[in-house]
Amino acid sequence: MNPRALLGRLNLLQQQRLFKWIATAVIAAAAVAGCLAYGAMIAAPRTPEVATTPATPGAPGTGLESTDASEQAARAMVQEIVAAGSDPWSVFVMIVLGALVLVGAAWLGLGLTYLAVLAAGAAVTGVALATGWRSSVVPVSMGVLALTLAFVTLMRLVRAGLDSSNPVFAIARNVLAEAVRLRLSLVFIVLLIFMLAALPQLLDETQPLRYRVQAFIQWGTGGAFYLIALLTVVFAVATVTFDQRDKTIWQTMTKPVAAWQYVLGKWLGVWVLSGVLLAVAGSGVFLFIEYLRHQPAAGEQDAYMTREGRVSEDRLLLERQILTARESRDIDPFPVDEAQFEQNLIARAEAEVQRLQESLSTTTTREILREEMIASLRKDLRKSVQMAYRNIPPGLGQHYTFSGLGAARERPDPLFLRFTVNAGSNAPDALYRLTFKIGNSEPQVQEVVLGQPQTIPLLPGSIGPDGTLAVQVINGDVYQETSNPESISFPPDGLRVSYAAGSFRSNYVRVMGVLWVKLGFLAMVGVFAGTFLSFPVACLVSLTIFFAAEGATFLRAALDNYWTADKEGKTLYLNLAISAIGEVVAWVFQVYGGLRPTAKLVEGLRLAWRDVALGTGVTALWTLLLFAGGTLALRRRELATYSGQ
Repeated sequence: MNPRALLGRLNLLQQQRLFKWIATAVIAAAAVAGCLAYGAMIAAPRTPEVATTPATPGAPGTGLESTDASEQAARAMVQEIVAAGSDPWSVFVMIVLGALVLVGAAWLGLGLTYLAVLAAGAAVTGVALATGWRSSVVPVSMGVLALTLAFVTLMRLVRAGLDSSNPVFAIARNVLAEAVRLRLSLVFIVLLIFMLAALPQLLDETQPLRYRVQAFIQWGTGGAFYLIALLTVVFAVATVTFDQRDKTIWQTMTKPVAAWQYVLGKWLGVWVLSGVLLAVAGSGVFLFIEYLRHQPAAGEQDAYMTREGRVSEDRLLLERQILTARESRDIDPFPVDEAQFEQNLIARAEAEVQRLQESLSTTTTREILREEMIASLRKDLRKSVQMAYRNIPPGLGQHYTFSGLGAARERPDPLFLRFTVNAGSNAPDALYRLTFKIGNSEPQVQEVVLGQPQTIPLLPGSIGPDGTLAVQVINGDVYQETSNPESISFPPDGLRVSYAAGSFRSNYVRVMGVLWVKLGFLAMVGVFAGTFLSFPVACLVSLTIFFAAEGATFLRAALDNYWTADKEGKTLYLNLAISAIGEVVAWVFQVYGGLRPTAKLVEGLRLAWRDVALGTGVTALWTLLLFAGGTLALRRRELATYSGQ
């Protein structure tokens, strides 16, 4: 038979409804069989028996001393960590996601096509492995193949879902078709797929497992988001401005399509495209994280098991500090005597005004300056008080408290005291010795690398009955009676306690949802700018807004260390103006930037539902305002006479 005729018959076969139902049944049966087989495999008893003592506890002062309460908590913690090694959830999710992609392909009439592509990929992989071909090429090629098939399937599915005569859906569907035709967007899509496929090959297998997982989360989620965000902004601008440049907007707007429908349709198409890319990237990143999680950690013979049958330190920190969702608490601020503070503040302001009185012409000017001085000095003095509280001279100590830890006291999971120490220029070869006295325990000495975050594990017994944890830090070694050569200081987020308050998987879902909401805002920024600006200018404006929004948290932290007065208390008016502008930008995007979904995921911090709700609400409000502005701008455009120049 003619090969072309054979392909034609096979294509007709995969388009038939009966074939689709049979393919769905076969795929579902295979998925169920795979889940049952894996469940039976992990249900088999594991040997040797795992001991109930972690490898890391026992050091004085860590809160993990050998007491009845701590032994009980340590035993529960280890049993929970070991149980995670037998959790089939990640494999089940991988099987279900693969089955859903194949079912979607079958109902799109691509069942045999995908089967042939997968068979060809498997054959190439087998040949490559048999001939000893480069080991890194095979997984990258298979990753590219899997991600491409998933992307194509999802794009076909969402386009089928938008198959409606509604003008908004029709415009959105055309935007999706334009995305795979336009070279500008196609370059970003190809880059994203190749980046995700190649990223696992860049991990250093000699590093502890927790560092590899953390690096992959950072580059996988963060890198994918920024690449998709750039595509979203640029493509949103392009799809609107190119319509005007090429005059294709005439064919759309001469039909009964309102300006708001055009703007909404363009935004919906770009947002759906970003959602498809985020779903493909997020699923791939999540599945590889679960794969890494079940690899042997440093010091383990097999995953979750050392030669002594214990949980290694690497595994403990991975499961309890990274692949979790922790709540964190900063130290309580230094208590300030408000009456004395206001008295000192007014005295400082009066002295400054007195110094400048010769250049002041009227009493009114003097009074205005006095009020400005008080407002400026109030902020700077409070900042200096808290900075002094975090500073410890050589040989001296400072007491810190963490309140609101009542919930952590009731949980069996360990807490983590995370600290970063700065001293001088943070010389990388300098080792400082600090003494920590936690609660009522004996002091313990830690060797500290400057500028690098370090962690001390604690058990809930360290917390007092009132939910307060007391920590004393001494700049030196109390046992050897030595001190460090310079004062040490903790940055604003450099001394905090965290405890488990949820699961990594549910936190990951929340993070992906927030990232999609952010992409919706960026899509509307691009569409809005494209309605009244040319392509280059609209890209510049949109990217400026994007980077300002993403950098709001960094800007806020920088402003905390930005002084508007010199050492003598004189106001620096240029710095004051710069600070005011920075405060406005940071305030506008404070909710957007304060979410920090990727950073929280990397650090193992919980993205709370209240933060999700607040961030979604504020971002949606900004999106609606931009939508109204874009609609108004489009209505005022003379589209019929616009030349695109």
